[in-house]
Amino acid sequence: MATVNLTLRPFFEVRQVLYYNNRKRATGVEVVDAETNKTYQYTADVIFLNASTFNSTWLLMNSATDVWEGGLGSASEELGHNAMDHNFRVGAEGSVEGFDDKYYFDRCPAGFYIPRFRNVDGEERPYLRGFGYQGSASREGWNREIAELNIGKDLKNALSTPGSWRIGMTAFGEMLPDHANRIALATSLTDKWGLPVLSISVELSENEKKMRSAAPSRCCRRSAWSM
Repeated sequence: MATVNLTLRPFFEVRQVLYYNNRKRATGVEVVDAETNKTYQYTADVIFLNASTFNSTWLLMNSATDVWEGGLGSASEELGHNAMDHNFRVGAEGSVEGFDDKYYFDRCPAGFYIPRFRNVDGEERPYLRGFGYQGSASREGWNREIAELNIGKDLKNALSTPGSWRIGMTAFGEMLPDHANRIALATSLTDKWGLPVLSISVELSENEKKMRSAAPSRCCRRSAWSM
């Protein structure tokens, strides 16, 4: 922005990518001011879509519908299909005994990462692909006393020493592409700017469910902390 080569426009909702069919290229974007509801158009030689996976897809599906019924980039009929995300939110957390005289200084230590180790080097499991772990360890902070309902002097005394050590890890698994997992424009339902909202129809397959069953049991069995 200091170079005057960038203008930041907050409170703008992008409505569609402008597509010039005769030139076979995108030429800009159409936006709506979220505060005044006025519409504007901006042109550029290059357009980047950085609205996250789902919203970028929404934008493509809402663009160039006069050329492609399914939107810009839908010629393959795959736009909006094969929606995937991390297969995660499973893992383990527990307390670690000892090390009461140890503490970290300055910034909290970084977390740890265990890369994928299943279905590699010829190993076969009852599911395809695999998972890795992300985790961290730290001492409990002031929020450990919330459930104790302490107040005043008792609360200050309870918080005068660090809490116990805790360690946790979460599995991040791979999700298989599935044509049935899709997002689409709900044309019958619009937001306050008159734009169609996003309809999401995604579910885990048996492969992901088997992976989710294996991930927490693996980290619990090998970990040296009490649950």
